[in-house]
Amino acid sequence: LVYITRHPLGIVKFFEVSEKVDIIQNNVRAQTQFDRAFKKQNPLPFFKPEINVQESDKPYTINDIEEYWLSILKEEPIQFGIEKLAEILEKKGWFIKEIQKAFEQLEKDGMVINEDKKGKRPKYQIHYKRNNNKGERLKRLK
Repeated sequence: LVYITRHPLGIVKFFEVSEKVDIIQNNVRAQTQFDRAFKKQNPLPFFKPEINVQESDKPYTINDIEEYWLSILKEEPIQFGIEKLAEILEKKGWFIKEIQKAFEQLEKDGMVINEDKKGKRPKYQIHYKRNNNKGERLKRLK
């Protein structure tokens, strides 16, 4: 996938689509590498084993994303919407799901809070498209 926009909404849309095809891309890459190695074997086995990548090997962890959250959030709330999300996506290359998961974990640990959150949110802890893409107010507690 390739994107040619600088608009924050376009960047977010690109990452939403990119996240959906990530596992497919990783499977294709792994299968191609395996096929090359398989063809070099002498003699060739009767059956070719299947490759199935479940989770890509990423150069970062959820802890890295949590640390980043703690570095950008202060005791004064910040408005976290499309523009802030696009900035992180472009700068770090993380997926939205991972960013949400890291915030959720920090929230469970009592380190951050979404001031605009009302009730339980099982899927997304931050609604970054709310308020005409201006998002919600987030802050650090500790």
